Amino acid sequence: MDTPPEIKQKKHGPETKSEALGKLDAQIHMINMEIIALGESNGPGFNKNKLTELTMQKDKLMRERARTTGEEIDRKPKGFT
Repeated sequence: MDTPPEIKQKKHGPETKSEALGKLDAQIHMINMEIIALGESNGPGFNKNKLTELTMQKDKLMRERARTTGEEIDRKPKGFT
Protein backbone atom coordinates (compact mmCIF):
# COMPACT_ATOMS: atom_id res chain seq x y z
CA MET A 1 0.00 0.00 0.00
CA ASP A 2 1.49 3.33 -1.09
CA THR A 3 1.57 6.43 1.06
CA PRO A 4 -0.22 9.38 -0.54
CA PRO A 5 2.25 11.94 -1.98
CA GLU A 6 0.97 14.74 0.29
CA ILE A 7 2.15 12.75 3.33
CA LYS A 8 5.56 11.91 1.82
CA GLN A 9 6.40 15.54 1.04
CA LYS A 10 8.14 17.71 3.58
CA LYS A 11 5.85 20.57 4.43
CA HIS A 12 7.08 23.97 3.30
CA GLY A 13 5.58 27.09 4.75
CA PRO A 14 4.98 28.61 8.15
CA GLU A 15 5.69 26.33 11.08
CA THR A 16 2.79 25.15 13.18
CA LYS A 17 2.26 26.20 16.77
CA SER A 18 3.43 22.81 18.06
CA GLU A 19 6.61 22.97 15.94
CA ALA A 20 7.38 26.43 17.30
CA LEU A 21 6.75 25.25 20.88
CA GLY A 22 8.97 22.22 20.31
CA LYS A 23 11.84 24.41 19.14
CA LEU A 24 11.41 26.81 22.08
CA ASP A 25 11.24 23.93 24.56
CA ALA A 26 14.43 22.46 23.09
CA GLN A 27 16.25 25.79 23.38
CA ILE A 28 15.04 26.29 26.96
CA HIS A 29 16.16 22.75 27.83
CA MET A 30 19.64 23.37 26.39
CA ILE A 31 19.99 26.59 28.42
CA ASN A 32 18.85 24.74 31.56
CA MET A 33 21.54 22.10 30.93
CA GLU A 34 24.18 24.84 30.56
CA ILE A 35 23.00 26.50 33.80
CA ILE A 36 23.20 23.15 35.63
CA ALA A 37 26.69 22.47 34.25
CA LEU A 38 27.78 25.96 35.26
CA GLY A 39 26.37 25.45 38.76
CA GLU A 40 28.23 22.15 39.14
CA SER A 41 31.51 23.86 38.27
CA ASN A 42 31.00 26.37 41.08
CA GLY A 43 34.72 26.56 41.79
CA PRO A 44 37.46 29.08 41.15
CA GLY A 45 36.46 29.37 37.48
CA PHE A 46 32.82 30.19 38.24
CA ASN A 47 31.56 32.87 35.88
CA LYS A 48 28.63 34.80 37.34
CA ASN A 49 28.32 36.90 34.17
CA LYS A 50 27.77 33.75 32.11
CA LEU A 51 25.08 32.62 34.55
CA THR A 52 23.36 36.00 34.29
CA GLU A 53 23.53 35.91 30.49
CA LEU A 54 22.05 32.39 30.36
CA THR A 55 19.29 33.35 32.77
CA MET A 56 18.37 36.37 30.64
CA GLN A 57 18.30 34.21 27.47
CA LYS A 58 16.07 31.69 29.23
CA ASP A 59 13.74 34.44 30.45
CA LYS A 60 13.45 35.82 26.91
CA LEU A 61 12.62 32.35 25.52
CA MET A 62 10.07 31.74 28.30
CA ARG A 63 8.33 35.03 27.43
CA GLU A 64 8.31 34.08 23.74
CA ARG A 65 6.89 30.65 24.64
CA ALA A 66 4.16 32.27 26.74
CA ARG A 67 3.33 34.60 23.85
CA THR A 68 3.11 31.60 21.49
CA THR A 69 0.77 29.67 23.78
CA GLY A 70 -1.22 32.73 24.80
CA GLU A 71 -0.46 32.21 28.48
CA GLU A 72 -0.34 35.06 30.93
CA ILE A 73 3.22 35.82 32.05
CA ASP A 74 3.63 35.92 35.83
CA ARG A 75 5.48 39.18 36.47
CA LYS A 76 5.73 38.83 40.26
CA PRO A 77 9.05 37.60 41.61
CA LYS A 78 8.90 34.26 43.41
CA GLY A 79 8.28 34.53 47.12
CA PHE A 80 5.75 37.36 46.86
CA THR A 81 2.09 36.72 47.67
